[in-house]
Amino acid sequence: MDADGIIKSQVFPGLWLSMSNLIAGNMQQVLAVLQLGLNSSEYQIFVQQLSSQNGLRPAALTGIRIQESE
Repeated sequence: MDADGIIKSQVFPGLWLSMSNLIAGNMQQVLAVLQLGLNSSEYQIFVQQLSSQNGLRPAALTGIRIQESE
C-alpha cells in the first residue's frame, strides 16, 4: 500500500485499488483510482509484454475504460 492508501498490484500492473474508498463503499472513487492505474505507464508496459508473449494485439488491452453505472 502506498502513502495514499492505494494498493498497487505487483502481479497485475495497473490494478490499483483505493482501500479507504473500497471499505467506505465509495465506488465512484474506487473506479477513478482504477482508471488511473489503467492509464499508467506500468500498465502500458504490462500490456506490451503480454501482447508480445501471446500474440495479442495491444489495442485489445489498452482500450479499457471504466464506465460508471447510473
